[in-house]
Amino acid sequence: MSKKILFNEKKIVKSNENKKKKNTINLYKKIFTLMLLIYFFTIFIKTTFADTNNIIITEILYNPTGSENCLEAVEIYNPTNDDIDISNWYLKTKSSLKDAVIPQGAIIKSKSFYLIADSNWSNCKESYWPNADYEESITLANSDGGISLMSNNDEIIDSVCWGVYQEGFCEGEPTVVVSEGNSISRRIVEENFIDTENNSFDFYETKPKLKNSNSSEEIFLEIRFNIVEEDLSIINVSITDDLEIPGFQVLPKPNSNKTIMISAKPTIKNAVLNCYVENLGQKSMFLENETYFANFSIPYYFEPKNYSVTISAYYNNKTTNYTTSFSFQELLGIMIDTKNIDFGSLSKGKESSIFGDFDTETTEKPTVKNIGNVNADLIVTGSDFYNNNTRFPSNSIMYSFGEDFSNFYGYLNETRIINIKIKPSEKMPLNFRIYVPEDQSIGTYYGSIIIGMIKS
Repeated sequence: MSKKILFNEKKIVKSNENKKKKNTINLYKKIFTLMLLIYFFTIFIKTTFADTNNIIITEILYNPTGSENCLEAVEIYNPTNDDIDISNWYLKTKSSLKDAVIPQGAIIKSKSFYLIADSNWSNCKESYWPNADYEESITLANSDGGISLMSNNDEIIDSVCWGVYQEGFCEGEPTVVVSEGNSISRRIVEENFIDTENNSFDFYETKPKLKNSNSSEEIFLEIRFNIVEEDLSIINVSITDDLEIPGFQVLPKPNSNKTIMISAKPTIKNAVLNCYVENLGQKSMFLENETYFANFSIPYYFEPKNYSVTISAYYNNKTTNYTTSFSFQELLGIMIDTKNIDFGSLSKGKESSIFGDFDTETTEKPTVKNIGNVNADLIVTGSDFYNNNTRFPSNSIMYSFGEDFSNFYGYLNETRIINIKIKPSEKMPLNFRIYVPEDQSIGTYYGSIIIGMIKS
């Protein structure tokens, strides 16, 4: 019994020791993780904003307009909270190990600038540029150049290069080569100069805006904008509309063409627009007062139905389409190429005929034409004929449609539907035959025939 208790006590002691080891390891892991976070946070701060422990180069005018013997300049800035003595600091360039040496006693104040410029800067500079804090001859390359700000102990304080990479003068990749008269300037984010130690990102081309030790603080406004693709679309589409009901309705014009106007407006002004109408083809749309138009002529005999309309817009390799339609309405219409049928002088007990043809230009030969856009049958009725109070029987006058009297015929004493199914724009001869009874009174007789249409 005592051995078993002792064994259990040993197990408990060992278990406690393991727990302590695990807790210690976990503590070390947490400390290590925290140190990593602090390290990376420090790196992030360093690469985002200017190093607050040292002077930085903020602008370089290396390719001025005019004389390069007196117009090159370098602006530096003190981002720290303390004034810094820069006596005997110097500029190192490709052309000289000590291109300009800052004189003894020079102090750059906290949050202030210091301008180093070419000899005779004050006489050459633009009137609105500041005076230099120090003038000495500087030689900077217009392309593929570099410059370093060196301490009096020959330590590199800051470096900038442009064009092609310059060994000993570049931080990261070189920045741009500017146009004549422009500077390279350090970027500002949230009112602070940035220093990612990459010249290509930290500097950009700008107009000279140099400052010296007496320059006042500036107010920085961040300007942002988003450049997006222009949206090309078609709006305000309209088609000739003859009826006050939803959609576009076009009424045919009997025996003629109906002109319709289609209009549209693109969201981009200089777009090119084309319009396609089913069965009528495509046309370029013409521009007038920022709206595009196209006119189409529709023959009366076109089938009554919905016709599709597609408007296409083109601009800078962009294309968009807009599709709509209009309804071409049904039309029943008939035309006869003469207004009068005159048999002339007739004898009693005799028969006379007038034959029509297929030509609407020959008015002496009657022709019926379907000037609508649907197949149609004819409704024919007539009247009695009179000479004063004397009547002529209308059943003595026969009519027919076609080349003879064998089909599609009737008499003027009855109303009759002629199932002829005449097609749109189809022409057909109209014939008449009259018989004069032996006992008919002489004289001039007048009457009429009425021809109408119904859809077949």
